[in-house]
Amino acid sequence: MNQRRPTAWTILCAVSVLVPAAAAFAAPLLPSRAFQSPETCTLEPFADSTAEQREQQVSRECGRDRLQMRVATPRVRPLDTGPSRVELEVDQLVTLRADDLTASARLGWAGSRQEDRPRLQTDRALVAAGGLWRLDPQWALAMKVGCDLGAGLRTRATLSGLYRDEERNLLFMQVSAEEAGVVPAVGLRWWLAPHASIDLMARRTSDGGAIEPRFALQILGFGR
Repeated sequence: MNQRRPTAWTILCAVSVLVPAAAAFAAPLLPSRAFQSPETCTLEPFADSTAEQREQQVSRECGRDRLQMRVATPRVRPLDTGPSRVELEVDQLVTLRADDLTASARLGWAGSRQEDRPRLQTDRALVAAGGLWRLDPQWALAMKVGCDLGAGLRTRATLSGLYRDEERNLLFMQVSAEEAGVVPAVGLRWWLAPHASIDLMARRTSDGGAIEPRFALQILGFGR
């Protein structure tokens, strides 16, 4: 008895059915986060990071580059019939990642020109760098330094140690070097419930005198 050999069309139909079925039941080779674009890193050298930003530094990865450009033509005086001032701003952030180390560099420039100043004047010229070293899933070291070469020269450098436990509670210690001196700070974010937390922070003034305590209660998703 002769057996009929499968034709090429039969083999193609079988493959087209079996391959998608096997892929549907097979485990994914990469997690879903591997296909998600990382967020832009936060690099503000002249401002302290918020509790949300510190949490993201420990728990999330960042690394997306950013380029912002802005042109505005406001009226300086209420009686001006049209735009009397031109404002230009360019801000670029570039980030490099290697294993547990993330490094960012930021360049920003802002200038303006108005009727009594026909020449373009530099209002801000920012040069900043920052880095984050993840020691393990709970510990991280963050550093940022910046210099503003605009109308008034400003410099600031900050070093922070971050710790987040398994229950999302966050503890940080920070030391900032400013023109007026060294400013230490320590803070805590304690989660009372999945959507409620208490933020505590103590910061010494730049002259080494009084301690500035800060307290905040945050409730997320209220009214949903």
